[in-house]
Amino acid sequence: MPHEHTNPDFHPELLLTILDGVVKQFSPIIDTSRVGYVGHSEGGGLIFYLAKDRPQWGTNGRFLFSLAAWWGFNLPETGNVDYPANTNMIIQMGDPTLDTGTDPRQNIDFLLHNNIPAKRKTYLYLPGDADHPATHRLSYSSTIDIGGQPNPNGIAYYNALQQVGLFRPLESLMRYSFEGDIQWKKIGLPDPGDANYNTMYTLNGITVLSTDDPMGNHDVPLPVEADLDINYLCRQHNNPRWKMCMPCDDTNRDQVWQQCNN
Repeated sequence: MPHEHTNPDFHPELLLTILDGVVKQFSPIIDTSRVGYVGHSEGGGLIFYLAKDRPQWGTNGRFLFSLAAWWGFNLPETGNVDYPANTNMIIQMGDPTLDTGTDPRQNIDFLLHNNIPAKRKTYLYLPGDADHPATHRLSYSSTIDIGGQPNPNGIAYYNALQQVGLFRPLESLMRYSFEGDIQWKKIGLPDPGDANYNTMYTLNGITVLSTDDPMGNHDVPLPVEADLDINYLCRQHNNPRWKMCMPCDDTNRDQVWQQCNN
C-alpha cells in the first residue's frame, strides 16, 4: 500500500474492490490462504481495514506490517478492532523528530486496541543515526541519502537501517506466519526471555528497539504537537479514530502510554 495524501475525503473501500477483482481474475495463481499486508503512511493505516474486512483470506498464514501509519479509515470509531486469531503484526516507527508527517500516537492506537495477543505483535522503534536517518522516506526509498547528503550516483540501493528495520522483520513475519518457523518468530515477534525482547539492541551497527509492551517501559520519544504537521495529528477530527488517540480524548498527553477505555 502506498504512502499518504492529505485529503480525508476519499473512499478506501475502492482499494478493496480492486483487490477483489485482482484475486478473482488471477485466482489460479494467487493463494489467498496465505496473505501479508504491508503498508506505509496512508497504506500503513489502510491495511488494518483490509485485514479486518477480508477475514477469509489468510487461513494458512496472515500478517500485518505497518510502517509510520497515518489514520485508520473504515474502522470502528472507538474500541478494539477484531482480527482472525492467527494474525501476526509488527508496528514500526522511525525517528519522530524526522518523520513529522505522521503522529506516532496513531501507531500506539493500532498496536494496543485490537484482539491480537501480545505474543503475536511487536512494536519496532528505529531511532536511526546520523548516517542512517529514520525519516518518513525510509520505508519506500531505495535511494536514501548517504550521511544526510543526496546519493551522488543515483543508483538505487538499500542501506543498513533498511536491511535491519524493513527486510529482516518482514522476512521474519513471512517465515513464521507461512512456515511456522519459530526461530524467525524470535526475530520479529520476540517473547519474554528472547534476546531482543523489550530492549535496545544493535544489529549490523544499527540500534533497534523491539518490544511487545510500549506502556512506559522504555524511552520512545513522543514529540510535542507543535513539532508535528497539523494535517496528520492523531486527534484531528478527520481521523475516524481520533477518540482513541493517546492519551485518549483531551486528557494530559504527558503520561505513560495507555490503552484507552472508549
